[in-house]
Amino acid sequence: MSHLVDLAMPKLGLTMTEGVVVAWACAEGGPFREGDVLAVVETDKIANDVAAPADGVLRQILVASGEPVPVGTAIAQLELQGADMSEGISRPDRDAVAPGPERPAVVQPGAESRATRGSARVVATPLARRLARAAGCDIGGIDGSGPRGRIVAADVLAATARAVVRPDPPRKGSFREDSGERAEPGRWVEASTLDAPMACRPPGAEPKAPHLRLATEVDLSALLEVKALAAGRRPDLRLTLTPFFLLAVGRALQANPAANQVWRDERVWAFERIDCGVAIATAAGIFTPVLRDIVAGGLGHLAEALTGLIARTKAGALATDDQGSCACTVANCGMYGVSYVSPVIDPGQSSILGLGPLRPVFRPDEESQPQLIREVGAVLSCDHRVFDAASALSFLNAIKRNLENPLLML
Repeated sequence: MSHLVDLAMPKLGLTMTEGVVVAWACAEGGPFREGDVLAVVETDKIANDVAAPADGVLRQILVASGEPVPVGTAIAQLELQGADMSEGISRPDRDAVAPGPERPAVVQPGAESRATRGSARVVATPLARRLARAAGCDIGGIDGSGPRGRIVAADVLAATARAVVRPDPPRKGSFREDSGERAEPGRWVEASTLDAPMACRPPGAEPKAPHLRLATEVDLSALLEVKALAAGRRPDLRLTLTPFFLLAVGRALQANPAANQVWRDERVWAFERIDCGVAIATAAGIFTPVLRDIVAGGLGHLAEALTGLIARTKAGALATDDQGSCACTVANCGMYGVSYVSPVIDPGQSSILGLGPLRPVFRPDEESQPQLIREVGAVLSCDHRVFDAASALSFLNAIKRNLENPLLML
């Protein structure tokens, strides 16, 4: 038995409002198997594969490549074999299935875009539209360099740079007449596509979450011994400190269900699964993909999952399941040498843990004698709408207890 269903533009993040079908991997009328890639959808930062929920045939393509459409809009019609309705799929109305004069024309991937047909709709990526709005520039007057004339972020940045008339730089050693500031040798550098959205935020646009920040030091002496033993038993495994940090946070979320919640739509949303974000620095910027169900497997399984997630992030090949919602993110900044890191909570989350580098320090032991230990500075930023001081302290102390007593969390 088969079902006619609409494939909708998926929502790949809490802040995503529209997406662009970059390419169709399946031709109209072509068969596919469950899990096959049907289309590639582009968001502000990355391209994502849209997989088939079951075996079937792609009956109609409703959105051309390069056309931005709102989340939830039908982009194709599928005929699924014996499939139930799943997320991102909706059953079309009975009247809409039957052909007739009221049914919209099918748009093929190779068909001309609305912009080239003289329509008022301009084909541009979501990021390009956002940059144009922030710069107060008419996106319709920009020539696109993307596929089929699609306007991309680089086109908007180039257009706004051309529109700015900069005064001649003052001579070396002179002062600016308007500010008294001494001129220094240097050059103008164009903002990247990731820098520009942050620079275009209006003054006073701080994060909406009221931040509550708590700091402590964590003795990792015992954990380092366990790490060395684990590395000896699994030489094939790339075991860093980050999997331990993630597992400590996961166990703390498990023991403090109130911390596994977020503020959403003026209410508190409680997650049933223990997921955790990871801050990963790449050449294109910092990404915070999500590891799912981090307490379900052992430390080795978590380390392998993290290695795969880092590889996909740096390759720009994050899957849909690598993104989305979770309550907490871990930012291991030990490689940068700062003692404490106080990170800002990601939108849609309720906490983030910043960790500094390992450092040798002397602390008094039980007999008040100096003892050399290795510790890290830890800062927990919490959303004060979800946490009060007591629950935030309880969550941070649970993380600290897990890291200082690794056998308890393992």
